[in-house]
Amino acid sequence: MVLASATKIIGSAVDIETGMRGYLLAGKEDFLDPYNQGEKTTYAGIEALQEVVNDNPAQVERLGEAAKILHDWQADVTEPAIALRREIGDAKTMNDMADLVGEARGKVVSTNFGVRSASSFSEKRPCWINVARNSRRPRVLLSMTSIFL
Repeated sequence: MVLASATKIIGSAVDIETGMRGYLLAGKEDFLDPYNQGEKTTYAGIEALQEVVNDNPAQVERLGEAAKILHDWQADVTEPAIALRREIGDAKTMNDMADLVGEARGKVVSTNFGVRSASSFSEKRPCWINVARNSRRPRVLLSMTSIFL
């Protein structure tokens, strides 16, 4: 159950990133649907998993840290990028968007999110590494899954 929950959380977190990127490229609000749904599912999943592992304070704390990292990433990276994309028609240009994306602040946050996840469920590490190696998005998945390892 723990691994299934962790897998769902990771998938939902990837949906947040996917929705943001789709919106940044297309500029259409409906591209934010995966972002919004992923946000709800990710945080709900983290809370539910904290209840499942509540007998292990270290895991509960790491999951809390993962939620904070994700929240900070949204506050510092995704929400400003989405807001900037909404303004492009008024005053900004795609060069401004490229500058923001080029700062690569999301990579630092996703790496930290991954480090917290990894230490939560270290006994499952070999399984998660195999999943990450077989993924089309090994960087994102490995970053996110490392919180749960």
